[in-house]
Amino acid sequence: HYLERVCAGPLALDCKYVVPEYRPLVVSALVWTRLQERAREAVSDCRRCQDDPSFEQVLEQIDGFQTKIAAKVALLGDAVHPKSWPHAGEFSRPWSDPAVLSVGEDGAVTFAGEVVSSGAWQRRIKTARKDSTVLGVHLLPSADVQRLMTIADGAREAGYLAIALETRTPQYPFSLREYRITTARGKHAIGVAVRGQDTVQVLVQAFDAAIESAATDPKVALLHL
Repeated sequence: HYLERVCAGPLALDCKYVVPEYRPLVVSALVWTRLQERAREAVSDCRRCQDDPSFEQVLEQIDGFQTKIAAKVALLGDAVHPKSWPHAGEFSRPWSDPAVLSVGEDGAVTFAGEVVSSGAWQRRIKTARKDSTVLGVHLLPSADVQRLMTIADGAREAGYLAIALETRTPQYPFSLREYRITTARGKHAIGVAVRGQDTVQVLVQAFDAAIESAATDPKVALLHL
């Protein structure tokens, strides 16, 4: 909550448009950068310090920490920005926090934060099935629905009963939300008419319209593709 407040206020230019999971890392990088700048300025103004090699050693340690954490932030790229998630609609439900299978813009796959080769993700989610019957899925809003369908098929074969499509509220603090999608066409599930080439963001909008039309409580709404 502290980071949420400072990123909405004093540090808005630095971290307001960073999703909650990555704010600690981004703010840490900012802290080390400012410490680096102030430490070097302080030493440069201290004639006695310049004659003591221990001060230069401390500065080098600070430089090392700053470089390391800045590199981590740089590797994340656009993954820290809320635009990397579909925007949740009014009829999304609270995020249930299952382990997440994520597919990036370049097709790179991670599961529960660990890199998985593109051909091994089905085996990986199957080994984790004993921990949950719901598989979290993160796709870019511009990804096509066919990719989600493929994941749903793989989840069904791995024994999952449903997938939780990860979305975010479009307003700060960009909280996680989800749409629960059954892996089988259950009689109580709400269907939507979408094409494989439609985007995930279009699918989310269709989900919202379908839930509203069915007059179903969003917290228990179960959808199917």
